[in-house]
Amino acid sequence: MYKQIKACDIALSKDLQSSIESIKQRLETAPCIDDQPGAIRYHLDNEEFVWLLLPWMEALPMRNFIANFFATNDFFITYVRCRSPLKHQGQQKFHRDWFTPNERLEVFIAVDGINQENGPLEVRTSSKTSRLVVMDPGDICILDSETLHRGTRNISGNKRLLISLHIASQLKDGEDYVSYFKDGRLSRLQ
Repeated sequence: MYKQIKACDIALSKDLQSSIESIKQRLETAPCIDDQPGAIRYHLDNEEFVWLLLPWMEALPMRNFIANFFATNDFFITYVRCRSPLKHQGQQKFHRDWFTPNERLEVFIAVDGINQENGPLEVRTSSKTSRLVVMDPGDICILDSETLHRGTRNISGNKRLLISLHIASQLKDGEDYVSYFKDGRLSRLQ
């Protein structure tokens, strides 16, 4: 299952540009990790970055979708990363981030415009078909834990920043979290 939510549909347009600029500035100083060949990845598991994402997380369509999926409006953000594929690189194999049906969601937030040439997300829609997810800055794409997906090759070499949040309705034993939302609102940071 996947769902795409346009930024213009969630009343983010007023503050969207300033939020995106703040995210870009923060990414300029964020620690970079090299755990995936062909892409730059950033670890963003910190309090400051969660505050920057609040306009998306607390938008009503997003809160409603999460509440309907989990049957609760209480959830944890367990992981925040950002990935940008390098020129002529970045192709991933189709994968699932978890094997926990109905317990996890992955939310992607486009920082840059994402088109067919700068390494869009590809989502498997059936056993034989897939779809490239083209996004404007601020758009959201939500996947459940069973959806096969991958990053694709960046043909153009243009920067493509895509934030990835892992959201859980409950934590596994010993699992850390970045923040906790109660009734769809930020309640506690780790």
